[in-house]
Amino acid sequence: MFAMAARTMSPMNDTTPTWRDVLRRTVEERFGHDVTAIAFERLENEVEHIARDRGEAWADAYAAEIARSPLDAPVVQALVALTTNKESYFFRDGPAMASLREDILPRVIAAARPTRTLRIWSAGCSTGEEIYTLAFLVHELLGAEIESWRIAFVGTDIDARALAAASAAEYGPWSFRATSPDANERYFEPVPGTKRRRIRSRYRVGVSFELQNLAAANVTIPGPGEFDLVFCRNVTIYFTEAARENLASRLLAALSKDGSIICGPSDPLPTAARNVGILPGLIELRRVPAAAARRRTTPSAMLIDARAKDSAPIPKAPPLPRLLDVRPAERARPVAEDADDVQIAAARRCADRGDVEKAGALLSRVIGRGTVVHDAYLLRAILHESAGEHELAVDHYKRALYLEPRGVETHARLGLLQSRMGETAEAIRSLRNAIALGAHRERTESTERLTAAAANQLARLLMEKRDASR
Repeated sequence: MFAMAARTMSPMNDTTPTWRDVLRRTVEERFGHDVTAIAFERLENEVEHIARDRGEAWADAYAAEIARSPLDAPVVQALVALTTNKESYFFRDGPAMASLREDILPRVIAAARPTRTLRIWSAGCSTGEEIYTLAFLVHELLGAEIESWRIAFVGTDIDARALAAASAAEYGPWSFRATSPDANERYFEPVPGTKRRRIRSRYRVGVSFELQNLAAANVTIPGPGEFDLVFCRNVTIYFTEAARENLASRLLAALSKDGSIICGPSDPLPTAARNVGILPGLIELRRVPAAAARRRTTPSAMLIDARAKDSAPIPKAPPLPRLLDVRPAERARPVAEDADDVQIAAARRCADRGDVEKAGALLSRVIGRGTVVHDAYLLRAILHESAGEHELAVDHYKRALYLEPRGVETHARLGLLQSRMGETAEAIRSLRNAIALGAHRERTESTERLTAAAANQLARLLMEKRDASR
């Protein structure tokens, strides 16, 4: 796996870091990974397997070599391959694609039309399916007009092998599991003698790839240096808080005046963002002033100005579902249901425009009257979660579930929150229930998005649980 000369270890003392210490520190500090005990145990096992043949001195030398070698060194790239997730496919997540086609990309194109210059960056592009999907959508929206535009699609990733695959632009059947037959024919051509397909050359114009460590303290912005759109989906879920905040500030600095950062629903949101738009399948972060952001016409977006409470983290995207056995001591009496609905709607409007304190006061008034309206507890839970008050958020999600046990959104949000809090058994139960509920409810964009998110997170948790039991 790795070729490295062994060296003689110096006598150990209580303060001398072991190879395990050096390796963990490298993964956490250099790659920004928030390494779980299970993931690090898997990595340790890989090293120990070789160390049994070569000796403990080899493991010590190996960890030191990784710590000092450049990113493109084979020894570092082999570690990257062990610690990163390469899951990607074309047209990933139907609701997200709809948000891009109908909202985000039309706005970005309209803003760029005076100069006919468009710059899009996929930060953490893996094997390239995402950045090529964006190229397809831009071609789709601009049509023949694209010939008069200057467009740069830049993909960066920490994994050199993934970038090599992206540059080759040839993909197997698994990458096409969400691609329609029409798109298959339009954007790809068969690779003779194989089951693979290659992206047609016209859709590769302007696409480039660079090796980059997004967790580096001095993350460099790739050329052209200022972007109208930065995609960073399902990357920071693996990062430490410090790495997330550093990256967020760098990505925000890379935006053009009207630019946006696009995250996934499960990505932790940074405190550096001032305006957050929640759209089906996506989270949008913008640098524009709050007043300008509120003039957006997208009905599905909930905009929040983080300056309303600078000490609180920005609200997280709609998380995962979960069915919980919730048994509060007693049910409250329904009181003035119509009046409650009016107050809850007013609270939601306040939250949408960033007036979190007023929203909370309105909800307290409703709940204080002894209401049993599910939406009041759900919105109150979201506000608690946005303020980082996780225990209170869990309590209110459970109360909402008691009132409406089949509320898909409530199960979704509670499940994701529990997963982030490390409550694995509870999260697994929640996610399973969410998937079951979503499968038997009327299919809407929101239920499809939440059940898909639940399935992804459940699979991740079950794999970790399986690995832990081995």
